[in-house]
Amino acid sequence: TPEVGVSFDTKRIAELPVGNSRDVFTLALSAAGVSQINSGQAGFASGPNFATNGMRTRSNNFMIDGADNNDISVAGEGLQIRNPDSVTQVSVQTSNFDSEFGRAGGAVVNVISKSGTNQFHGSALYVLDSTYDDAITNTQSLSSSIQERGRPPFGIEQWWGGTLGGPIKKNNTFFFGSFQQTRNRQLGTSRLDDVIMGCVSP
Repeated sequence: TPEVGVSFDTKRIAELPVGNSRDVFTLALSAAGVSQINSGQAGFASGPNFATNGMRTRSNNFMIDGADNNDISVAGEGLQIRNPDSVTQVSVQTSNFDSEFGRAGGAVVNVISKSGTNQFHGSALYVLDSTYDDAITNTQSLSSSIQERGRPPFGIEQWWGGTLGGPIKKNNTFFFGSFQQTRNRQLGTSRLDDVIMGCVSP
């Protein structure tokens, strides 16, 4: 086929960074002709915001195992896959794709999920991200308590999970499942301004 694009296999998915969101669709940003957008109408998109070949973000077509995965209310993906260990391939086609992908004017991003085999296989993951080693932002530097502390406010983000696959009936029926959980702990302050409105009648 004359399509132009790139395919990410299991090894590249495991080694390439997917960002803090751990969304495998962000791998599309590594393809030629794809640029990230952080403002404008793309700010309403579900998942990664990117434009392909100058088209709008709504022109991208997201798929999982060849089935439609588009958010029908705004641009972007309907279901976000945040566990890269459950994906075996990410295919990004940027132009000249076949007529079966007629919906898209931008890119076609297809994620192929892993499946079970005759051998039991799986993975385990744990990721810890702390604000202890983060730099102080320009707005945080305005706070005297943060200046005295010398670090951003306390915050910890943790991911853990895993995958497991194998045979139910050899050479016939297989299973594969994945699990991932995220927990956030952070310290922050907020200000609420109460507005009391009254009416006095003569």
